[in-house]
Amino acid sequence: MKYVEYNSLYLGQRFKHLRDGEWYEKLSTRPGNFIVCIPHTIGFVGHGRHGKDECCRIWSELTGGKNAGTLSQYLVNVVPEYLNTLGTEQILRRIEGADRVMASTFDRKTIIDTISDFENRHAYRPIWMAAGNWARRDDPAALIKLALKHGEITGGVRGKPEIQAGRSLLDLIVWVDRPGYPVDPTMEYGPEEADVTIRNDGSLDDLTAKLKRLWSLHEQS
Repeated sequence: MKYVEYNSLYLGQRFKHLRDGEWYEKLSTRPGNFIVCIPHTIGFVGHGRHGKDECCRIWSELTGGKNAGTLSQYLVNVVPEYLNTLGTEQILRRIEGADRVMASTFDRKTIIDTISDFENRHAYRPIWMAAGNWARRDDPAALIKLALKHGEITGGVRGKPEIQAGRSLLDLIVWVDRPGYPVDPTMEYGPEEADVTIRNDGSLDDLTAKLKRLWSLHEQS
């Protein structure tokens, strides 16, 4: 946590992306000002299945911060909305490989429900990525802002314009790298956009130890 003094008129505008009631007001020597506690926001990014969800969970346990989860969970309602802007044939053309043949035997509702199922997000990753782009069409940081309303710990940012727009919202961006695991073709950037890289190349205890070290360093900053 960090304590900052702000004029009350400026406070709501500067941090309007955070949850209502987030501020912990303290006495100030100047009338009209508040000393408020602002949570450190953090985003864990990287390729799919490299450990971002685990990092969010562990960081929450270490710091007591609220875990908003990765952005993919906020796409659950967006994916069907996006698919409903497309014709059935357009949807089928976006499905890869044998799944396209199988899906062609389903009715439209079943196709959309199957693709939109959170457990199927990896199988239909390009479509989920397209839905994310559609959701961010007016504001590249829209999904990050939505996540930060639920907690200060998030991750799973895939678009380059999105991570660049989100830099002003995230105090720390951590790239999670898991050697030996596949790279995600939907990622539009690499570790150069992050502040620090963590190699998830050991056990869960090893990952926890690395995050503890990072937290101790970040807390001192």
